[in-house]
Amino acid sequence: MSSSSKITLQQLVNQKIRQKDVSRSQLVPNLGYKNISKGCRRLEQYLKTLHPPSEEFVVQLLAVLSINGLEFSQAAACSRDRAERVADRRARERFSPHLKLSAKINISPLFVRQLLFRRYCIHPVPRQIQELSFQEEIAFVAKAYRETYNRLLAGISPQLARKCSDHGFQYFRHYDSCLEFNSDAVLVNIVTVQPVAETKLPLGNRVINMLSGEVN
Repeated sequence: MSSSSKITLQQLVNQKIRQKDVSRSQLVPNLGYKNISKGCRRLEQYLKTLHPPSEEFVVQLLAVLSINGLEFSQAAACSRDRAERVADRRARERFSPHLKLSAKINISPLFVRQLLFRRYCIHPVPRQIQELSFQEEIAFVAKAYRETYNRLLAGISPQLARKCSDHGFQYFRHYDSCLEFNSDAVLVNIVTVQPVAETKLPLGNRVINMLSGEVN
């Protein structure tokens, strides 16, 4: 197995740079940059985020440093895995119980819909309610859900309210699980939250990020 299978792309690139006995400032002109500082920033940003400024950038980087496809794919996978673990740990640390309304807001433009969703459809609940009996806890979140949905309808015009439809809510009770309720606040499903293809992170993370203002 290649040694690159356990190192990140940044570590692999640094390793190759040392082997070729060049500096980053000597490397970036070969990546198409006349402005050395800009080229170094683009390289560092790519190694941290895995978002290249262009496809040609990656092709040139691999060619200049003699990185083969297997080395690259293994190191990139290691970088993604580490980034996902860090993001998962941070989201877990920030987590607090909350409701997420499943209301359909059929309003354009998109940014207005997102603004309404952020303002009205995510509602924090106190962690202490989990010390109640399960029936009392469910009654608490059912009441909070109805109040939250009514607040949504009251906060927008009657015309916009007619474009909203109630589809129940999710109660993110723990970081990696949630309870799903229908529009009558009846529990219909208990979900173990799994990573999703788009983010490779638990579903709750995007809601947590919305609460902290980190998702546009």
